[in-house]
Amino acid sequence: MNRLVKAELLKLRTTRTLYGTIAGVVVLVALGVSAAIATAGTSGNAGLHTTEGLRSVFGGAVNAGFLMLVIGIITTAGEYRHNTITAALLITPQRRQLIAAKTIAIAIVGAGIAVIATAVTLTVSLPWLAAKGVHPALLSTDVAGVLLGSATVMVLFGLIGIGLGAIVRNQIAAVVGSLVWLLVVENLLVSLFPAIGKWLSFGASASLIGSATNAGLLPAGVAALLLLGYAAAFVATGIHLTATRDVIA
Repeated sequence: MNRLVKAELLKLRTTRTLYGTIAGVVVLVALGVSAAIATAGTSGNAGLHTTEGLRSVFGGAVNAGFLMLVIGIITTAGEYRHNTITAALLITPQRRQLIAAKTIAIAIVGAGIAVIATAVTLTVSLPWLAAKGVHPALLSTDVAGVLLGSATVMVLFGLIGIGLGAIVRNQIAAVVGSLVWLLVVENLLVSLFPAIGKWLSFGASASLIGSATNAGLLPAGVAALLLLGYAAAFVATGIHLTATRDVIA
C-alpha cells in the first residue's frame, strides 16, 4: 500500500493539475479574503469588529474546498478520460487498493493545500485588519476555529471527489454536475430551507466556518462528522463499484 500511495503522489507531483490547483487556491483565497474585508460593514455586511465579520474574513479559505473536490474527481475519473485505467489495473490488480491509495494520497495533498490556504488567509488578512485597528486573537474560535474548519472541508471535499470520480467515471460530467449541485442546488436549499440544507455538504461546510451562529445550521462538531460520513460513503461506493464493474477504457 505504501508503494501505491507513493506512486499516486508521484502522479500528482508530475502533472500540471496539482500546480494549477495550488495557484488557483492562492488566487481564490486571496480574492475571497480581500472581498470580505473590503465589503465589511457595507451593504448589510457585518463589520470587522463583529464575530460574524471576522468569521467571514477567515472563512475565505473554505473556497479552496471546491478546487479540492475537482482535483479529487480528476484523480479517479481522469484515469478513464485519459485511458490509463487499464494500465493502472494491470500494475495493481487489486482494484480496492488502487482507490484506497488514491484516497490517502488526496488526503495528504488536501492537508498540504489547507496549509497553503491558511498561510494565504493570514498573510492577506492580518496586516489589512491591523491597518483598520482590528487585532483578532489567533487562537480564538473566530480565527483558529474557522481556519481549522476550512481545512477540514478541503480535505473531506477532496475525498468526496475521489469517490464521485470513481462512481461517475466521466470526468467532465462529474466536475460540472458536482459544482452545479453544490453552488446552485445545495446553496439554495441552505438559504431557503435550512432545516433540509443543514444536512447537506454545503450546509455542513458553512457550519464548520462558523456560519451556524446566524443560519440555524448544525454545530461544528456534528457538521464535521456529517461531512466525514459523506466522504466515507462516496469513497466506499467508489471502491465497491470499481471492484465490481467492467473497466471500459
